[in-house]
Amino acid sequence: MPRQSFYLAPLLSFVLLSGCAGSRSVSESSAPKALFNVRESGAVGDGKTKDTAAIQAALDRCAAVGGGTVIVPAGDYLTGSLDLKSNTTLRVEKDATLLGSPDLADYPIVKARWEGRWVDAHRALISATKASHIAVVGPGKIAGNPALGGRQMPRRPCVIEPINCTDVRLEGFTATQRRMWTTHPTYCENVVVRHVSIRSIGGNSDGVDIDSCKHVLIESCDIESGDDCIAIKSGRGVEGVREAHPTEDVLIRDCTLSDNIFACIGIGSETSGGIRGVRIERCTFKQAKTYAIYIKSRPGRGAFIENISARDLDVTTAPGGFLRVNLLNSGIQDPDPVPGDEGIPTAKNFSFTNVKVNCGTLVNATSISPVKPLDGLSIVNVTGTCTNGVSLANIIHAELRDIHVIGFNGPLLGMNDVSGKGLEGAVTIPPTTAPPPVLPAAAVAPTAAGTPFALAPLTLDQINSASPFFTVDGNDPVILTTPPAKLEDLQILRLWPAQAPLQQGDDPAIDIPTLTVFLPPTGKASGAAMIVMPGGAYSHLSPREGLPAARWLASNGITAFILKSRLGTKYQHPAEMNDAQRGIRYVRANAPAWGLDPQRVGIIGFSAGGHLASTAATHFDAGDPTSSDFIERVSSRPDLHILLYPVVTLTDEPNVHKGSRTWLLGNNPTPEIMELLSNEKQVTKDTPPAFIVHSTGDTTVPIANSDQYVAALTKNNIPFVYLRGPIGKHGFGITDDWSGQAMTWLHTRKF
Repeated sequence: MPRQSFYLAPLLSFVLLSGCAGSRSVSESSAPKALFNVRESGAVGDGKTKDTAAIQAALDRCAAVGGGTVIVPAGDYLTGSLDLKSNTTLRVEKDATLLGSPDLADYPIVKARWEGRWVDAHRALISATKASHIAVVGPGKIAGNPALGGRQMPRRPCVIEPINCTDVRLEGFTATQRRMWTTHPTYCENVVVRHVSIRSIGGNSDGVDIDSCKHVLIESCDIESGDDCIAIKSGRGVEGVREAHPTEDVLIRDCTLSDNIFACIGIGSETSGGIRGVRIERCTFKQAKTYAIYIKSRPGRGAFIENISARDLDVTTAPGGFLRVNLLNSGIQDPDPVPGDEGIPTAKNFSFTNVKVNCGTLVNATSISPVKPLDGLSIVNVTGTCTNGVSLANIIHAELRDIHVIGFNGPLLGMNDVSGKGLEGAVTIPPTTAPPPVLPAAAVAPTAAGTPFALAPLTLDQINSASPFFTVDGNDPVILTTPPAKLEDLQILRLWPAQAPLQQGDDPAIDIPTLTVFLPPTGKASGAAMIVMPGGAYSHLSPREGLPAARWLASNGITAFILKSRLGTKYQHPAEMNDAQRGIRYVRANAPAWGLDPQRVGIIGFSAGGHLASTAATHFDAGDPTSSDFIERVSSRPDLHILLYPVVTLTDEPNVHKGSRTWLLGNNPTPEIMELLSNEKQVTKDTPPAFIVHSTGDTTVPIANSDQYVAALTKNNIPFVYLRGPIGKHGFGITDDWSGQAMTWLHTRKF
């Protein structure tokens, strides 16, 4: 390709030597520059006075004269959002720090990308829109305010976010952030991120998010992040396909990466604009919580992921593994997905060469659609130690060569429906089951006839006699006479429009399963939902677990629903399981109409409610796409589950909670049904992630219940957190011993 150059007035030149990111260089022009010191515009730099107006004035004056450099000298500058314009370099000098203001009002609302969609968002601490030839350089520090992270809407501010910009340079500074993306170039072209140090903590705190950008170089960066160190994205669902802005020509080289929650480099899962031409070279993966490299998407995304290569990698620590390819169920399903086979991403030409590992699973590339196999996967010259080998499914033109690893359990290579070279000696593994077809949004979204079902009007006496969940904090709930158009606090929602399966009467206290709604405070909703399943031995529902749990979740931004299931006083299995599965489907099917995310629906269960929750987490299906009931079309699988002192086993006699078993199954259950509902025996590789709490002092439900369930999760490689210790007696409910850690875990799972 002929040499091209980009000229920045007389200020700064970016030189593109060829059509690939790897050969781009950035240099300073020798021409004179206009210099603007923010102190001369009135900035104080004492860390207390807001310097937003003064710094912005310097930036504006710089742009007005055609460009130059704005200098931030030593000091601590408290500031809200700043806007860079074309031909401007913002230089943060040594011992200078730009401190993000703690006040959201200092970050105007704009349109920005968030997890693949354009949404209302607070503008970044340092922002630029439709600018060219801009730079942010060090050696100083830029610190996002830690109080402003999280998943609340409007989306919280990033640290640096250029949108629709060309020729962007980020170099030589340190950035810090908490629970929000740090740097997020979107719809940009010719981007260089070099010698940047990023320290971020908590869920969502990615280091660098490249979103629908072209010609990107990330070089010699040191990133320690809470979430992905580097994420490559390009939009989600029909919106992303329609806009058709791929991310392409990305080179990541000579970086040191460490993450505490997910992957060091994540490609996807927002891939609807397409991703191609990503190269990773000479990088060190110091710590990968899951996988060093995770390529991810799902049906409903459409588009393509192609020409992904990596070479000369040192994977120092990766407990999950080196490489994961998951194209079936990663990320959030869009409310307007790309339907049918068109929505299955096309994947081809993945290659990984010269890799040293110390990891869990070497390669897991089984979650690939049999309808669209991965075309081309090369794994060559891998050395080191791993606990598990290579698992492949639905791949053509695979090549495995010179893999010399030790320490693994089982076979080095397991595969199903794979063709190519170097596959000799492989064992056959179970086939990958294709998920049900993704339906158009109109087929799954609630319609006028498919809005949530209201509970039939009740008298005050019926309300007060039915259940402790019909009265909340001494206040009567909202008893609906017509289907609700939106969620309102304390609504009671009937799970079936008429009779529930196996229903034997019309007493609202006994025969009608419901969900009661608890909304987060205004403006704090994360879009995630949790269904609360209280304990009570399947004979009653404990109010000390239902209401406090719902209030705890709602106060932290999670929409909560208390499930009032049918009970063993009149109903036995499978009525309770039917109610739990229906509750999950109900929330998921109606989620788009309520502003909830259908792929962030979790469950929490206490004691016997923990048994019901573990039943829902191990007994689920993908839904019936042909059903006339739109609720029954969606999956009943929860996206995660929390268990508190749960009843789990129904067969290990010394540890069975016999009251729960009797109320659920009767006095003489068959061995087959006890085996089926001993949920430690029903965990599979598809069981969702778990957070489990059990006290060593529990004499009501022995801790062996949780121990056995955790052992099954471990065997099946299911992510979990297990808090096991002297927390108290059975039924301790919501306490500081575990609730803070659980909420942190929920946030890391993007709840």
